[in-house]
Amino acid sequence: MRRPHNRLQWLTPASFTGFCGLLTVAGLLLLSARSPLALPLADAAAGAGYPGLAVERYDAIANSSPWVDQQQDALWRAGNVLDVSLQDSTGSRTRFRRLSVMEDSPYRARALDRVGRILRHREHRPEAAAIALTDSWKADPLAAEAPDRLRRAAAAFEEAGEITAALDALESLEIGYPSARGRAQLSRGVLLLAQDDEAAALAAYRDALEGDDPSVHAAARLGSATCLERLGNLDEALAELDAADLPEDVFDARAGSIRARILTDELVDE
Repeated sequence: MRRPHNRLQWLTPASFTGFCGLLTVAGLLLLSARSPLALPLADAAAGAGYPGLAVERYDAIANSSPWVDQQQDALWRAGNVLDVSLQDSTGSRTRFRRLSVMEDSPYRARALDRVGRILRHREHRPEAAAIALTDSWKADPLAAEAPDRLRRAAAAFEEAGEITAALDALESLEIGYPSARGRAQLSRGVLLLAQDDEAAALAAYRDALEGDDPSVHAAARLGSATCLERLGNLDEALAELDAADLPEDVFDARAGSIRARILTDELVDE
């Protein structure tokens, strides 16, 4: 009688059960939030159209992964899925907030930026948004996005009625980023003009003209003309309009109203 093949001699019921148990444990380990494959599996769920499942897996990784980098990656991706795919502002903001308090996280400034966007545009809380955007700028002042974060912080402060804070943010923008100086002064002029401080606004607009950006120049001259018109310096206002290189219809409309005022003043003087 022929003996079983030597290679099968080990395959007893006990060894088979043990082998299956080992495979099960290995599979569970690979699928667990502590596995190096946990993040790619969560990404796969998001890519396959299961954002809710992806967020569950990202959250599990963020809460239990032994690797800090992986925890941070999971929080960032969970926040993005919640914000973009699920339109869950509160859930998204919560994940980004967790990232924002991690001092050494490479996501910190971007997370604070996203918190600011959500607070301003989704939750309509401009003052809280301005604070988050200012913190985002402070977290990484050398980032390419830093000047824009300051500009948006100023706009959010203005929206909240915090004019002094808005002006402070624009001053930081002007001082910290010379290339943004013209636009900072232009924004300052717009803000001051809205507050009916024509003299200060005029000074800001004239400072904006010292830069090299032609688009800033046109807007600054138009703002200057508005200030001069309000201050009663109509001839100077007309000269600023003429130098602004405005579209013909815009120039005609603005210049026509100023000329009408000049004519009215001349008739009154007579």
